[in-house]
Amino acid sequence: MSTISVTLSSDKMLAYVSGTLDEDIAKEELFKRINAALFENNILFGIQEKLVLSVVNDLLENKKIEESIVAIGEYPTPEKLAGARFLVPTYLESTISSGIPEDITEPVQYHQLCEFIAEPYIVKENENIGKFRAGEKGETGHNVLGDAVGTQTKMQPPDELGQGLITQYESLDIVSTLKGVIIRKKNHAYVLPVNTDGAAKINVSKDRLKAYLHLFPPGPDGAVVTKNDIMRLLGERNIVHGVKHAVIDEALATIKRTGKRIDGECIAEGIPPVPGEDARVDYQVNLSFSHKPRITEEGRADYYSIHLFENVDEKQTLARIMPSTDGTPGTDVYGMAIAAPPGNAAELAVGKNVMTLPEDPTTIISEKSGHVYLRDGNLLVEEVLNIETDVDFHTGDVDFVGDILIAGDVKSGFTVKAAGSVSVGGTVEDAVIEAGESVIVHSGFIGKGKGRIKAGGDVVVKHVRNQTVMARNNIMIDGEALDSNLFAGNEMFVEIKKSWIVGGTAVARNKIQAYAIGNSSHVPTEVAAGIDLFVKKILEELEKEIADLENELNIIAMNEKRLTEQNLTKGELADEQRLINRQLKRLRQEHEKKIQQLQKYEKHYKKTLFDTKGTVGVIDTIYPGVTVKIGNRKHFIKSAIKRCLFYVHEDVIRSRSFTLQSLPEEQ
Repeated sequence: MSTISVTLSSDKMLAYVSGTLDEDIAKEELFKRINAALFENNILFGIQEKLVLSVVNDLLENKKIEESIVAIGEYPTPEKLAGARFLVPTYLESTISSGIPEDITEPVQYHQLCEFIAEPYIVKENENIGKFRAGEKGETGHNVLGDAVGTQTKMQPPDELGQGLITQYESLDIVSTLKGVIIRKKNHAYVLPVNTDGAAKINVSKDRLKAYLHLFPPGPDGAVVTKNDIMRLLGERNIVHGVKHAVIDEALATIKRTGKRIDGECIAEGIPPVPGEDARVDYQVNLSFSHKPRITEEGRADYYSIHLFENVDEKQTLARIMPSTDGTPGTDVYGMAIAAPPGNAAELAVGKNVMTLPEDPTTIISEKSGHVYLRDGNLLVEEVLNIETDVDFHTGDVDFVGDILIAGDVKSGFTVKAAGSVSVGGTVEDAVIEAGESVIVHSGFIGKGKGRIKAGGDVVVKHVRNQTVMARNNIMIDGEALDSNLFAGNEMFVEIKKSWIVGGTAVARNKIQAYAIGNSSHVPTEVAAGIDLFVKKILEELEKEIADLENELNIIAMNEKRLTEQNLTKGELADEQRLINRQLKRLRQEHEKKIQQLQKYEKHYKKTLFDTKGTVGVIDTIYPGVTVKIGNRKHFIKSAIKRCLFYVHEDVIRSRSFTLQSLPEEQ
């Protein structure tokens, strides 16, 4: 018994036979049986007799047949499309559309083409670059079932050969008539002419002081750029000044050696204009005031070496104004002059007791003797009041608009006021000194606690005992400070060997630095840094003003209440009472508004009152009985500590070893 089955491929172009043979049968009979099976499956076309016989032989040899091909359909013949067939690379027009000039008869520079195509293939003139052929229609095929299998019959229109392309005689070879690259756009092909010679380009800087050369290597069979080409290009651009021939020669040699482009080589350089010098003020006096002392060979700070005053005499020359200059014109690469900007005029305002010489406006002199200063751009001379004696009953109180120089002492009960600075050659007793600038006391400040020095700048004093010193900037004490109240708006230095702060209070906005604080007798002493006493004073004034306004507000409220009670008792208020009531209401509203504003100021200043960045440094020893404050933190000294620096870390006052870097002269 035999089993024969027939299957088809998915496209019905092939027929397969599978099966086995389990009986004796003649070869001719088996051949007929397989053909009959093919007929039963409607396979009428493309039966391959040799393939069927091969299957028959395999079955007779008792082989198992699995999908053996016995019929093959006739595949359709594809059409042959017409058109140009190029043997060289071609490029789509869209790839380089921005680089194609409107007039494509003009050659494109090779280096410009390379911006769009890395290594363009350049066809030569009369080069055979392809073939043009006609199209052919395809033929219909049949599958094994005899069904027709179609093919495309629509012909593609032939490529149109444009500029630079021709077909040669009957061979239909495509030949280029121009040197360039083959460009294609849809069914159109043409030659884009390319100049493969090397190229040079020159750019001039905006200030016209430099000309830069850009050199491009040649393409295939192109000529290299020569020195004559570059010189001709310079001539066309009218670049005649500062041409660097050596640089041009080196650039040409480099591109010939490397074959790589050269960009931005400066080959011509003009001469820049030299701006005029600004007018300047040549000061004939020393206006470099210093707040730092000179350090002696023994390592001491000499506070009296501080330069706080500059004495001048009447008619003394203070400054000379050196006029501005016009400058020197330059020359650009075109050989044209470039104007030089003139120097700026000097700005110096002539202030109090200062004048310019009528015969020489560039010379500035003092009109009077005094101390010369430069404040906010104004040169001025503060008159100096020289008191050759003590300030006592012979002189009385002193109040002067300039600086005061006192050769002797300032006795108890007397007051010295100066808009400028005060210098005292002797001692200050229980007296008051107030200065808009600095105060220097060459001896001590000693009394029973009734004395006060207040300065808008620094205070320098030999020693202080039982007195009050207030300085907007620094306090510097050459000796001891005993039982005194010291307030510095910036820093305080009591650091000379054998000097100390004992008893009383010492407060500075940023830093206190002392040789010793307290003593072995444990005298109560308070030192505080990081507290702004001037802000504290503002707060005290604000608090008083707020309290006064609140008292007035209470009085206004009481009067409003009284008028309201009268209205309830007597009925309608008279016109005069209504007017008073309106005035009281307006006053109450104004007071409430002002109190709110002052409370905002108060809140702001409270935030700036304390600063935990302050420090207290001790060069030798700090003793028990001393209270150290930094900002709003406190620390009590319970045992003597050598060479220490107190500071705030993680909201706690801590100390570390005092180093030389903490000294003011090392900062």
